[in-house]
Amino acid sequence: MRRLQARRRVRAAPSAPDIHVREAATRFVRVLARWGCTPQHIGQEVLRACDLVPRSWAQTTQAAVSEMSAAAHVLTLWFQDPAYLDSRGNPQPLKLWGQGRSLEALARRVDPKLDVKKVLAFLVRRSVLRRLGSRYLPRDRVLMFRGSGPPYHARSLRTLVSMLRTLEHNSRPQHSTPGWYEVYAVNARVPVSAIPAFDRWLRRHGNRLLEQADGKLHGYERKRRKGQRTVRIGAGIYRIGEEHEPLPRNRPAQRRIRRRK
Repeated sequence: MRRLQARRRVRAAPSAPDIHVREAATRFVRVLARWGCTPQHIGQEVLRACDLVPRSWAQTTQAAVSEMSAAAHVLTLWFQDPAYLDSRGNPQPLKLWGQGRSLEALARRVDPKLDVKKVLAFLVRRSVLRRLGSRYLPRDRVLMFRGSGPPYHARSLRTLVSMLRTLEHNSRPQHSTPGWYEVYAVNARVPVSAIPAFDRWLRRHGNRLLEQADGKLHGYERKRRKGQRTVRIGAGIYRIGEEHEPLPRNRPAQRRIRRRK
């Protein structure tokens, strides 16, 4: 009965899962199976997890991943293309629309088939840009989607698929398949009080490394020959951790007032 209820819930979904949802589920099941889980146990745990999912989550509007990626690539071009940089190598202020140097022109360079208004909306709504009169400047090179709802969930799905692809790729025989870089550093005896400092350190150095990787990838993109085959490739950094209760704030000690008898 429980299995039939889960199947009815899937059939009642407003639309069929896209290719990334199917790939994420397939690869996740294979990772568990290689660890030693049987298909029956995997199915039981998946059904148990599905029973805990609120119905409201299935009503979430699905964001267009292609437009999100295009918005991020607009920032790459803005920070890398010499035509859009000043004499100090910083991005020049740009107008939103029009011929010549503009955000519209950058978005069309990324992909002329996409809706430019939707691409630019990701930059404007996420407070990535600051306005200078009729022109705009980027506040940061990183386009953050946390707290954006559907766009964040769409990005999470792509991130999950990318991580599962790397894990599956590296599970193949080493003598026949060159490995993809997959390394992490973990320590189980770090004081909870040190977490904020580590988070600041990781964000600072992680952003610096990813900016360098972004520049390197854009360099390959610029040097590609016409008609040359291309692939989607990159690198990601994430913090490993466990949920913990926040430390209580230190309250100032209250002075005791002695009462005279």
